[in-house]
Amino acid sequence: MTNSKPEDINHKSVVLTDPGYQKLITALNKKFPQGYVIQQIAAEANIHRTTFTRILERKLGVLFQKIDNLFSYLDIDLEYLDVKSPNNTTQTPNNNKTKSDPKLEELRDSLLQLNYKKQCKLLEDFRERENNCSRGAFLIQGEAKKGQRWLVNRLVKQNFPYVYKTDNMIPILPHHTKEKDFHIDEVWKQLGEKLGLKKATSEKCVDAAFRRWQSGSLIVTFYADNIYKEIPKLINDFWIPLEKKVDSYTDEEIEYYLLVFLIDSNNCATQWELEIVDSDNPNNWHPQKLISLPKIDNFGNNYKEILSWCTLHRNLLGCPENSSTRVKDVAKQIWDNSQGVPEDTFHQICQIVSKGKLSWSQFEAALEYKL
Repeated sequence: MTNSKPEDINHKSVVLTDPGYQKLITALNKKFPQGYVIQQIAAEANIHRTTFTRILERKLGVLFQKIDNLFSYLDIDLEYLDVKSPNNTTQTPNNNKTKSDPKLEELRDSLLQLNYKKQCKLLEDFRERENNCSRGAFLIQGEAKKGQRWLVNRLVKQNFPYVYKTDNMIPILPHHTKEKDFHIDEVWKQLGEKLGLKKATSEKCVDAAFRRWQSGSLIVTFYADNIYKEIPKLINDFWIPLEKKVDSYTDEEIEYYLLVFLIDSNNCATQWELEIVDSDNPNNWHPQKLISLPKIDNFGNNYKEILSWCTLHRNLLGCPENSSTRVKDVAKQIWDNSQGVPEDTFHQICQIVSKGKLSWSQFEAALEYKL
């Protein structure tokens, strides 16, 4: 231990700061370039395996002395600035309107009841099926403005809420460059940065993702907007080797999830030379094959589905209890201005609830998506 510190810090509960965490990951990668076994490190560092996991997750406090033991085992110094109080680990930005405005919290909860029932049901079936496989790759398809990002965050948050609160959520978002498309190396670079790599290749990304998975469930989302030509390489060079590596891991105590979501907003999946299995037949589901969720459609062919939702949430929309005519008028207004396109529908609802002060894009920004 270096730098001055309070005499009783050894008995305080702390978590790693960002520099401290990076120092730890760098040391682990250096000492174990081929991957590490949590139990082995924990035993040799004289800490419990769950303590090691807590240190990596940085969500719950760990005694300073335990982190010092781990750092000493890795031959690195633990400095006072490498740790902080666990009370500071969860940041709540002041601009997160959904956390400060009960009306917007109600709006968020109400939107969770609008459409996407088929997709939600499939992921529930995957999570609850008898063989309980914890690995899967999913394809979310639909044209632009179908609410793909809203959906994938909704699916994960509802089915794996404990994972959604961790740092093991990795979104690889679309690149906005002058070129229409870009090379797979750019994907490895962005993925590598999220995994703590300075120089990334597919092999290094697989190894780093495996090590991250050893600390807790790992969920990665790729938005295929301008990498659709590279998706087969992404599956063949990253997902399949990673899935095989996890599958061959023999620690029966680990029951973490490993999931990948591919978001196709341009209906390009038919161009990929990949085996994609339909969601209707669970017997064909396999961790190394893309499971296609039902394609996202508009909200019906007329305003009836929206009318049902409006009736259920009439108070939120400012409709009197005894006025069915007013509810129908609001539903028809939403439909006429959106034609059932999901994101346009959400926008109309946001405008009505906020009296024109909130757009769908502003509401999404306040949600602080993890994926």
